[in-house]
Amino acid sequence: MSYRLLLIVFFPFVFFYTLKIAIRYRCLTYFLQRLGFFYPVVGPDVIWLHCASVGEVNTAIPLVKLFVKHNPDQRLVLTTTTPTGAKIVSQNNISNVVHCYLPVDMRFSVRRFLKKIKPQLALIMETELWPELYRCCQQFAIPITIINGRLSNRTLKANTWLKKQYKLALARVDHVLARSEADKKGFIELGCEADKIEVPGNLKFACGSRSKPGDITGFTGRHYVLAASTHDDEELQLAHLWKNVNNQNHLLVIVPRHPERGREIFTNIQQLGMDVALRSNKDVVTDETQIYIADTLGELVNFMATADIVFMGGSLVKHGGQNILEPARLAKPIIIGPSVYNFQQEVDLFLSNNACIQVNDVDALTEVINNLLNDRALGDELGARAAQLMVHQSHIAETYRTSLKKYYKDYFL
Repeated sequence: MSYRLLLIVFFPFVFFYTLKIAIRYRCLTYFLQRLGFFYPVVGPDVIWLHCASVGEVNTAIPLVKLFVKHNPDQRLVLTTTTPTGAKIVSQNNISNVVHCYLPVDMRFSVRRFLKKIKPQLALIMETELWPELYRCCQQFAIPITIINGRLSNRTLKANTWLKKQYKLALARVDHVLARSEADKKGFIELGCEADKIEVPGNLKFACGSRSKPGDITGFTGRHYVLAASTHDDEELQLAHLWKNVNNQNHLLVIVPRHPERGREIFTNIQQLGMDVALRSNKDVVTDETQIYIADTLGELVNFMATADIVFMGGSLVKHGGQNILEPARLAKPIIIGPSVYNFQQEVDLFLSNNACIQVNDVDALTEVINNLLNDRALGDELGARAAQLMVHQSHIAETYRTSLKKYYKDYFL
């Protein structure tokens, strides 16, 4: 079955899923633009940057700010596929940057988008390999460059049919700026020509232009340990753990990766007989509160900023971990579990520099948290090494700008 035919077959599911998301976030613009309608007029000579969601937007922001600084008159359209990604764009409020939602990968919606926006070039963050989008870009003579290119194990282990689609998409790419030599090999394995690829490094390390964390309204002055971006089953493991931690009246704050799970997590932990508060309920933290569920969007960095310890979720379950670089920027002692394959490169670098601690299971995590709570100097030293490692890598955004300037000197001054 051809890719286009497959899209036609599944379009009703795509339509109703898009409608469901639009209703959940009360965003008609999301629904219309994902289907190829209602795009703004942005003017001539536009550069287009696509970031799938929150993580990719946060990765791109330092490069975007650097671009705007050196190209103050250049208009840039930044697309996302999620409302949460759009919120991060809005929060940064960067001049000359217009947000839109990327259309679903159907020929009619993609062509409407490209005809309306008329981008001069396309910059695609990380792993977005959309065959129809890339085909249409080639037809409209829009050069494509993949930024901070990385490939997951799932992509590399895809079936033969899907790999063929990836190969066709990569044949239409002009340049790949990969984050590592391992990723370069992966792109070559998928069929990308080696002479199209260079390795500037991992753009996630760029940190010089990040905004400062904000205050957390309606919270507490108590010290706390943060479990960040947790996934299903991790919250219950952490709740059981908290019963065995000598927490010195510390609070455990859990920020789930998917905030809509907050009430379910709250109910499950309550059933353990623990005193738990839910942020979306505006629950007040008392001296008796043991666990606080922060089920809101856009506040994770704020919670990281004042935490004593940060455990990164997605690593006690087989999810592959979450990004550890944000707490590293904030000089926090970081703990991770055994499953970190999505961020293996970053984790290996931090472990080799004694800048984070990896545990094999929840029992070992209990011991490490106890040690760090009992020895503040140990945690401070761990956090300082993490922050210093980030400083050593902070040139990455400029390295990427230099590479893009080499390819597109008319747009990157």
